Amino acid sequence: MIDTNQQIQIREIENIILEYATALDTKEYDLLDNIFSAEAKVEYVGIGECKGPKEVKELVCGVLEQCIETQHMLSNIRVKLNGSTAAATCYLQAIHLGKGDYEGQLLTIWGEYTDELALLDSGWRITKRTLRTIFSQGDIGLG
Repeated sequence: MIDTNQQIQIREIENIILEYATALDTKEYDLLDNIFSAEAKVEYVGIGECKGPKEVKELVCGVLEQCIETQHMLSNIRVKLNGSTAAATCYLQAIHLGKGDYEGQLLTIWGEYTDELALLDSGWRITKRTLRTIFSQGDIGLG
């Protein structure tokens, strides 16, 4: 049975995961500083790899600047606590609305994030993230 402290920690981790989607969709990329640890390793399979919030911001900004709007929907968040570390997974459906030559075009991605997290002095932070794309459809000029 999960005690109250564990429930609070799980909710904090869920909030970190959801805040990531908000940061991308609002283009408030500095919010990523409060999501990833300084040494976080992030792999967007088929898109690129980066380390730490600064590189994550550069990669996602480069991709999302080609979009008028995006909507990243995360669901089925599952968290397993192990003291001051945790593992989490969640489903992703992301819709990207192209701009310029791709105005009106959509890119839809279905995938799953797998995260490792650590409880640092600043709170829970993602230390490793992998995005596995299950399916994508559409073209907004990313390739």
